Amino acid sequence: MTSLPNRRHWLPLFLILLIASSLRLYGLSDHDYWLDEFWTAELSTGRGSVHLNIPTNTIIDPPPPTTTLANAPGPTKVWTTMQDATHPPLYFFFLRLWRTTIGEGDLSSRLFSVLCSLAAIAFLYDTVLRLNGPAAAIWAAILMAIAIPQIEYAQATRNYALLLMTSLAACSALIRIEQSGPRIAYLIWLTLALLATALTHYFSIGALLALFTYTIIRLRSPTRWKTIATFLAAAILFLILWAPQLRSHLHNFSSPQRTTEFLYDSSPGHILRVFQTLLTLPTAFLINLPSPSHLWIALGAFILLLILSPVGRRRDLLLWWLYFAGAVGLIFVLDLIRGTQQLAFTRYTLIAAPALYALIAAAPQRWGKIASHAIPATLAILCAFALPRLYNQTHPDFRDLTNLLDQSGPHDLLIITAPTKRATAPAELYLGYSHYSNPHHHSPILLMTEPLSPEIRAQFPKFQAIWLVNASPQILPTQILPDYAFLGPAPTLFPATIWQVVPKPNAKSPRPTRQ
Repeated sequence: MTSLPNRRHWLPLFLILLIASSLRLYGLSDHDYWLDEFWTAELSTGRGSVHLNIPTNTIIDPPPPTTTLANAPGPTKVWTTMQDATHPPLYFFFLRLWRTTIGEGDLSSRLFSVLCSLAAIAFLYDTVLRLNGPAAAIWAAILMAIAIPQIEYAQATRNYALLLMTSLAACSALIRIEQSGPRIAYLIWLTLALLATALTHYFSIGALLALFTYTIIRLRSPTRWKTIATFLAAAILFLILWAPQLRSHLHNFSSPQRTTEFLYDSSPGHILRVFQTLLTLPTAFLINLPSPSHLWIALGAFILLLILSPVGRRRDLLLWWLYFAGAVGLIFVLDLIRGTQQLAFTRYTLIAAPALYALIAAAPQRWGKIASHAIPATLAILCAFALPRLYNQTHPDFRDLTNLLDQSGPHDLLIITAPTKRATAPAELYLGYSHYSNPHHHSPILLMTEPLSPEIRAQFPKFQAIWLVNASPQILPTQILPDYAFLGPAPTLFPATIWQVVPKPNAKSPRPTRQ
């Protein structure tokens, strides 16, 4: 336990936050949303998962709005329309308020995550400063500022930056209670931070149990009992606020359906892959691996040995050990028991990453000044070298697709299909298209997941033009609609082919065309 911080300790944090904000703002609007961001914006409207509830293989006219706030229900509706999601509602509720106040655009929505990420760095710095000293606090904050996954999710309209902020706020409050006593302000702070964390992501339960365990081990009566009461208060408030919706979400997790089937790994060697992924996790928290390799496994194993070597001899590291083990251990056990591969998705254990940064910064302190600076500095440099890969990532160009399809007329039909992909793929493609589409554009749509009935095909002649958007380009359009001819494909940067559907004897010039 170190002495309480004073004013001179906050200047390094200010400089680190300047660097972190620059890294997070750079290229913030360079890429379109990806699927999870579209879905997040959609849920923030209070309409629920509209795209998942559009009837398939039938003509929808007019198509439903998805992400726009125009004519959306009130913000409180967000709380009761999360049935098809797998997240609690707090982030989506906050995002709705943010979009209403600041603006609906991609850039303005992503700015909310940027601010949450910067606040999370500040809370990490404060907690490490109080537990492990100024040098460790500086290096932990630097690692969090420059780590690739931290920047990636700070630039996304997703709930992970908020999760990091609220969970680290809980850590900061708990250490304040330990060091300065159970002041009312600290207890309220802790209660709200615990509640907000639980209402942001279900997988926070591992980290929250770690904080509870730390309370039992480190705090003394009566401080211990007052702090335990705050945990109980937060748990009761969580159940009061969220229990009615919790059951449907437990069902979503318990069966590999629509929104969670990608998490399951049924191929041979699953257990070995889980352990390999566990070893690469420390490296993934720093540079977000392009692909697993023996080098990254070795580096991950070295980092694990580094942070575990002082176990039992460093009480100042207990919080971070418990926090890391709780957050990662929960997902590790779920993967082993349920046959899932959640460890392979960095976002599901991202809440544990700040504990790793703190341990990397603080664990080598007993080895001398050179080691205490050289090890975190080397890993920070590794993160810096990985930055170009982060900023050069490519994303599907939904705006290009939308610009093309928006040239269709109100009496044209858009057929969206993806024969080789999961059943929800056409709906997901429509979700992305509708996000960028002109709000006054209302071409009817048809989400095709199986061969169309004669009744549906009989309605084709009433449309001036029919456009087939095929997100499985390796499948020929004649395999999708064998009784028709096709003109195209229209040029697009989006990974799909766009064809005009025409009766076989009457092919005409394709529309829409580039201006």
